[in-house]
Amino acid sequence: SNLFMSKVVRKPVINVSIPILQDGRLRYVMSLGLLPEDLQALLSARTPGPEWVTTIWDAHGVIVARSQDSARFVGMPLPQRMREHAQPTIVRTANLDGTDVLHATARSQLSGWGVGVNVPYSVITGPLRDSLLLWGTAAVLTLSISLLLGLWFAGQITTSLSVASEAAAAFGEGASFPVTASRLKEANAFLASLARAQQDLSEARARQKLLVGELRHRTKNLFSVVHGLALRSLRGDQTLDDARETFIGRLHALARADRRLTESDWQGTWLQEIVRSELEPFAGQFEMRGEDVELSPYA
Repeated sequence: SNLFMSKVVRKPVINVSIPILQDGRLRYVMSLGLLPEDLQALLSARTPGPEWVTTIWDAHGVIVARSQDSARFVGMPLPQRMREHAQPTIVRTANLDGTDVLHATARSQLSGWGVGVNVPYSVITGPLRDSLLLWGTAAVLTLSISLLLGLWFAGQITTSLSVASEAAAAFGEGASFPVTASRLKEANAFLASLARAQQDLSEARARQKLLVGELRHRTKNLFSVVHGLALRSLRGDQTLDDARETFIGRLHALARADRRLTESDWQGTWLQEIVRSELEPFAGQFEMRGEDVELSPYA
């Protein structure tokens, strides 16, 4: 995303949001939230020297982080003269502090963000005025370093996000993906979370497969039991009404036993509970003796 004001933390933030598709439909959105301070710390740790200033801006040209005085400039639009061009470019211009600088810029094709690195012009030219050849050699070398540094910063960010994007796409397709460490700790945390989510999803699918198999087995057994009840109820010389009453009574008994099993999560039940349930209409007219027996679901 571009820089925006979060209603949760009430600070400027950025989001990396990746849609997870399954069968062509949006199922999840994996989102990683970052504060400008996260990027500012990354820039400050990798700036070549105190005279160098690195700036990152979003696709709208709004400053996201700066290696110096970041809090003062975050959220401000970057002047057009300092923004990236169609190709990585080095220009001589005035920076945000009004200092005459050499400014190298590059643009991320993935996010549309830009990164710029500048150094005061006097730092380059001051010590080298006595020798034109030495000045020319040092200037070319410094400009090259500035350009490479700008491209390196953009590459570090885009490579980490590309790895995270490919992993998210693999997750959406149910495929495995490598958890590759990068220099961006937030991307590493995102990949680790994605790996845990994939493991949880695999375990859930395995449990679902087990439950479907168990349901199929129980349904088959239930049909066999009902078939046996029908044969026992319809044999002999009973009238149709008597056979129907017998069959319905046995179905009710089967339903009560099945309810007992459901309440015990199909772990079995005790014989006394079944007998007491069946003889509820005759309360006070019977008594039970003997050791209780736990019956398995199959029994």
